[in-house]
Amino acid sequence: MTSVLFIQSVIWALCATALGISYWNYSRYVEAKRDPEKSRRNLQIALYARSDAGIGEAEFSKIESAHYRPYQMRSKVALLVGLSFTVAALAHLLT
Repeated sequence: MTSVLFIQSVIWALCATALGISYWNYSRYVEAKRDPEKSRRNLQIALYARSDAGIGEAEFSKIESAHYRPYQMRSKVALLVGLSFTVAALAHLLT
């Protein structure tokens, strides 16, 4: 009985941790997208770097979209892991 409770608590802890990480990454992504001052400053720095390096518009668009991709990817992975552990915990709870 004790081992069953231990396994359930570990699964629920992993579930809560993964969902918390997902929320944290998503909130960082939203914060990065919504901060106009920081975005404007970063855009100006990027434009200066682009003109100095001779980067074309198409390449610059790829770099710009790649800036937010890690936040989105980590959010999705953590959410998937959290939901998987939720399903596992519920299945373990029902057995």
